[in-house]
Amino acid sequence: MRVIELLTGDHLYMRQMVAKLQGWLKPLDAPRVAEAITFFEEFADLAHQRVEDEVVFRHLASAGAPGQPLRVMTREHELSRQYLAAAKSALPAAIHNDPEARTHVTENLSAFAALLGLHMKKEELVLFPLLEKKTAQSDEELYAEAVAARRVTTSDARYRELKLMAERAEHRKLGTAVVHMDASQPERTALVERKKPATNIGNVPEARTLTSEHHEHPATREPSHASHAGSASHAGGAPPSVGRVLYDDGNHQDLLLHDFTRGLSVQANVYLIIRGRAGIILDPGGPKVYPNVFEETRANLGGGHLRHIFLSHQDPDIGTSLNSWLMDTGATAWVSRLWTRFLPHFGIDRLLADRLRPIPDEGMVLDFEGADIVFVPAHFLHSPGNFQLYDPVSKILFSGDLGASVGVDDLQVTDFDAHVPQMIGFHKRYMASGRSLRAWAKMVRELDIRMIAPQHGAIFEGESLVSKFIDWCENLETGTDLFDNLYKLPSKATQGGSLDPEMD
Repeated sequence: MRVIELLTGDHLYMRQMVAKLQGWLKPLDAPRVAEAITFFEEFADLAHQRVEDEVVFRHLASAGAPGQPLRVMTREHELSRQYLAAAKSALPAAIHNDPEARTHVTENLSAFAALLGLHMKKEELVLFPLLEKKTAQSDEELYAEAVAARRVTTSDARYRELKLMAERAEHRKLGTAVVHMDASQPERTALVERKKPATNIGNVPEARTLTSEHHEHPATREPSHASHAGSASHAGGAPPSVGRVLYDDGNHQDLLLHDFTRGLSVQANVYLIIRGRAGIILDPGGPKVYPNVFEETRANLGGGHLRHIFLSHQDPDIGTSLNSWLMDTGATAWVSRLWTRFLPHFGIDRLLADRLRPIPDEGMVLDFEGADIVFVPAHFLHSPGNFQLYDPVSKILFSGDLGASVGVDDLQVTDFDAHVPQMIGFHKRYMASGRSLRAWAKMVRELDIRMIAPQHGAIFEGESLVSKFIDWCENLETGTDLFDNLYKLPSKATQGGSLDPEMD
């Protein structure tokens, strides 16, 4: 598609200038930084982001695309403008070597560069596939609108000049991947000495900053302002999140991260709970999504630390990336005691195995920064060693595979009866028995549940939907209840089914 080619081409020049800018920040080269600010104001904002705001986002909204990704990206456009404006206001004093002004320029532009890197990757992984899905095969009309919108603020001649400005950037390379170093972070000693990271994290800052005790990730801060410019600095509070906020009281957040699954992989929800400056991630997925899930986790945690990894059971979509998480963070992983000897087959290094902790069959209560996190037994739903996580602060039950739905684009259930067809096949085939479901329903009615958030598909929010779902589970026949017709020897005529067993 020509529109995607146009925006992807812009990314190339923006990444070149980001690399150039980061080289000018430490030590601060104020005159050259002024050139970079001009580029980002005119090229990244007035040209590239204008096309997205005025043409692409409106087109997607009119085509019925989900509103949440567009709102997040619009917010990030606004935040990037604030960073640039704050840096620009402090630049005159920085040129005259005012130390406070130089600090503000460096902080705001480091934050801007980190945010822009996250944002471009999000466009490539979320926005562009959405645009392909919601746009006719020929996008000539949309492309013409995009070019016309850009020409309102940036002439063709100026557009070419800005590209030439970016092309003078120098890159630091690791293999064939461009590595953009985070200029706001000092060098660190690796937790585990390796020549290369376990996975290719691409254009993101050094992975081990997730474990830093002292440094806030710049992409999650509000812009800081130099006092000489007459602006008050940001007073603090929780950093703006990158994913969808399920709960936020200022100190305690429950977040749904973006879905980075592609191709044949089953859709999966990854959740992050943040309390103060500590985090616990739930069912973080496999190696293909690890770089992006890690990046978004890092952005949401800011300068905080990932303390815990919760694995509801042993499936590959749950935690095949576990070794990378253990190597790149100091977190402790929790899983049913049945699986602690099996998960090492996913490639967990011997030196990290002591951070894989067993959950007893009866469950447990974890002290998480002064708040309780409850590991709720849900055995045989569907795994024989299966747990759900209940957060008493947010009153959210993270239910793992129970409640999963197939082929659902919506983030939230609105009509329970209409949603049942998306759940029924999966539950009848994967959940072990109606007896297990009835025991589960009796148990969870003792909890104060505001929301049920499964690992696949849409979320149930509100007392009515939560009650309907529990009642539905209690009366469902599944698994061994239905197996009379499945325990038969196959005939020669038996053929393979679809890739999705629940759809057969």
